[in-house]
Amino acid sequence: MVLRSASAALLSLTLLVSPPLLAQQIGRTAPILDVPDDYAEGVGIEAGPFTLLPSAELRAEYDSNIYAKQKDAEDDLIGIIVPRLEARLNRESTQVAVRAEATGRKYLDHTREDSVAALVGASLMQGAGGPDRVTADVSWQRAIEDRGDPEARDVQALGPRKLDLLALETGWRHEGPRVSLAVRGSATKIDYVSDIDNERDLTNYAGRASVELGVGGTSSIVLIGFVTHRDFRLGGAVSDRNRDATTYGGRAGAKFGEGGLLRGEASIGVFQLEPADDTLPSRTGVSAEASLAYLPRRRLAIILNAFRGDVATVRSGAQSRTDTVVQLGVQAEARANFQLEGSVFYRRSQFIGADVAETTTGIRGEAEYRLTPRLSLVGSATYSRRKSNVPSDEFDRLRAAIEMRLRI
Repeated sequence: MVLRSASAALLSLTLLVSPPLLAQQIGRTAPILDVPDDYAEGVGIEAGPFTLLPSAELRAEYDSNIYAKQKDAEDDLIGIIVPRLEARLNRESTQVAVRAEATGRKYLDHTREDSVAALVGASLMQGAGGPDRVTADVSWQRAIEDRGDPEARDVQALGPRKLDLLALETGWRHEGPRVSLAVRGSATKIDYVSDIDNERDLTNYAGRASVELGVGGTSSIVLIGFVTHRDFRLGGAVSDRNRDATTYGGRAGAKFGEGGLLRGEASIGVFQLEPADDTLPSRTGVSAEASLAYLPRRRLAIILNAFRGDVATVRSGAQSRTDTVVQLGVQAEARANFQLEGSVFYRRSQFIGADVAETTTGIRGEAEYRLTPRLSLVGSATYSRRKSNVPSDEFDRLRAAIEMRLRI
C-alpha cells in the first residue's frame, strides 16, 4: 500500500508561499488519500540500483484572460506538455532521488506568451528509519511568472518574466521517545533573466528550528523559531533606500502524525520585520502556517493549507508585503480508478507603505479517470477573481483544461 501523507501537502504549500512572486500560484494539492493504490503496481523501470519513474502530462487549456486584465480581456487556447523523470535509490538507511522536469507552453494566437520552464534537482536522506536523519536538497529552476501574480509584468509586448532559482536546503531531525528536535537551513538565489528586471534579483537565506513535545498517541505540541534574510543584489542602487531586510519570529501549535483522523501541522505566532535601512520602521505581524488533513473515511480527505507572513516586494512605494493564503479542499475516491478533487482559495496581499491591498478568491475542481494503470484522463477548471483598491489591478479569469497523464 502506498501511504500518502499530509507532509506532501506541506511541500505543496511551501511552493505556494515561497519564494516571492512564485508564491502566488495556487494549484492542485498533493494526494492525501490513505488507500491502496493498485494502479501504482508495476509502475517504474528498474535500472541497476535505481528505480526510474518517467511520467508526462499533455494538456489543452482554455484561458479566458491570459493577461489578467480588468478590461478588454483576451482569451486563448494553450497546448502544454510536461515530461518528468525521477530516479530513486533506496539502500538501507540511505535514500537518494534525482528529478528533472520541463513545462512547454504554446499559445495558439498570442505567441509572445510561449515559454519553457524547467527544473532539475537531487535530494538525499541519510538515516531513514532511525532516530536521527540528515537531509539535503539542491535544485535549479527556470520559472515563468504568471500574469495573475500581484507584481506581475503588465507590458504585453515583452512576454512573461523568466527567472532562474538556484536553491540549497539542508536539515537534521532527531526523533526521541517524547521530544523531537529539527533544524533546517536554506539559501535561494533568485535571478531574473531580463536585464530590465535586475532590481528584482535577490538571495533569500532562511533558517528554522523546532521542538516537538509528545502529548499522547501521535500528537505533539510544536514550538518553532525562524529567521529569513533578504539580500537584494542591487542594494540601494534602485532607490535611495536599502531594500535588504531580516524577518524573524516564532510560532506555537500542534502536530498530528500518521494513522489518525487528523494529520499534519498547524502553528501561529508573530514575526518581526527589521529593514536594513534605519529610516524605515520595523514592523510586527501575525505569522501562521497550517497543513492539515482530516480523513473521516479512507476514501475521503478534507485538507486545509494556510500561510500568513512577510514576503519580498519591489512595488513602487511599498516597504514590505504581507501575504495571507488559505486553501480549503476535499479529495475523494469515487472508485478505485476515479478520483475527485475540489477546493476554494483566498489570497490577500497587503503592500505596507503603498496603501495597496489585493484580494483574490477562487474555486478549483478536478476529476481524474484512470483508463489503465499508466494512463489517466483528467478534466479541471479554475475560476479566480481579484479585487483591489487600485481598479486597474482587478480581473476575472477562467481556466479550463483536458489532460492526459502518463506514468511508465
